[in-house]
Amino acid sequence: MSTPTGSRVRRITLVSVGSRGDVQPYVALGLALQARGHAVTIATEARLEPLVREFGLAFAPLVGDSAGVLFEPKAQKALHDGSFLTLMRISAEWEARWKKEDILASYLTALEGADVVVSGGLSLTPSLCAAEKLGVAWLPMLLGCTLPTREFPLFLLSFLTLGLSCLNRWTYSLAFGALWGQEKAAIAPWRASLGLPPMPAGGAAAAIAGLRPPVLLACSSLVCGPRRALPEDYPPECVLGGFAYAPAPAGAALAPALEDFLAAAQAASVPVVYFGFGSMPAPNPAALHALALAACTAAGARGVLLAGWSAAMPSADALFCAPSAPHDLLFPRCAALCHHAGIGTCAAALRSGVPQIPCPVMLDQPHNSKLMVALGVAPGVLPYASLTAARLGAQLAAVLGPQSSALRERARAAAAHVQGESTAGLERMCQAVEGAQPPTAWAARR
Repeated sequence: MSTPTGSRVRRITLVSVGSRGDVQPYVALGLALQARGHAVTIATEARLEPLVREFGLAFAPLVGDSAGVLFEPKAQKALHDGSFLTLMRISAEWEARWKKEDILASYLTALEGADVVVSGGLSLTPSLCAAEKLGVAWLPMLLGCTLPTREFPLFLLSFLTLGLSCLNRWTYSLAFGALWGQEKAAIAPWRASLGLPPMPAGGAAAAIAGLRPPVLLACSSLVCGPRRALPEDYPPECVLGGFAYAPAPAGAALAPALEDFLAAAQAASVPVVYFGFGSMPAPNPAALHALALAACTAAGARGVLLAGWSAAMPSADALFCAPSAPHDLLFPRCAALCHHAGIGTCAAALRSGVPQIPCPVMLDQPHNSKLMVALGVAPGVLPYASLTAARLGAQLAAVLGPQSSALRERARAAAAHVQGESTAGLERMCQAVEGAQPPTAWAARR
């Protein structure tokens, strides 16, 4: 695809850190921009370089490994136990392996030469500062409706509102203020060393409100609050793009052994259940293996367990185990999807049109799980900490049984909505990136 008429080729760097799910939507946008003729680079941490290279995009390294802590046994136990405070302590110890000044300096190096910088939510402040120093256009791409609104609270702090809508916007101020309180100790001296003025109180969130750049919202309207639409008090610069997803690379296929397993299940008219928990913990992988196998046996199903975060587990006649597999190739072949409800997996599950069984741990996962139930594509929420063969078997019965026709119809309707929305939305997001310009104040300082 060539660059649209009247549009010049731009050097665009998309920057995001975190888990694979935190970065893959930026790869999707990068592919679309590259197809329009632009020079695209993904700036992320070294652990995710294979993801970027897999899709043929240029890679720029950032120092650090913000999500690597999830693969530490101590952190996995804290996740399993639901101990957020312990996880925060372990995360702080993990992050101390890298000097803050080295991490920040790597942003300047990675973004050098870009005309436009598109930032993920976990990279907002350092990427904004680097773009300001370089005098180039900057715009955020968020994976959910996390800008302040009166219509609903920030999901992590919804319990503080006591059901009072007048407190909704306050939850955002509280969260963003706390985040800036953590960041400013490193950001303030760094900005001074770069010759930049102090960051406004509130950090990147305040800067977005003041600069009013285009804000890309790479999520479906289905997850945009109770009205299933952008909040009416969102700024007009917001671009709702639908879920951004990268299709499997040309020639991609399921592993032959997995393909044989699925074909055998289809030939025997036996439903297949997907089990996958991303980076979530498995302190006892053998117990999880036994649980999935028991639930499949009770439901008369076969299962595919993707467990890249744990030691290799043996496959059985009724349960295929593998480190990973492309969701867009595997999910449509399944009859039910049992997952941790990370937003990336929820998006892939919605796109597949297959009913879900969300098993959240923490962070945004409980919120995402409730959204799937509210959309009618999941019969209920089964917290990961409460997983038992009996409970999982009951959920599978609700999804696979003869009474599940309405559930399946709603899943198919959601898939049609998500797929159509994402096609048009990706075009709008590309146009916003192509038209982005640096603020006048930044250009004047170059």
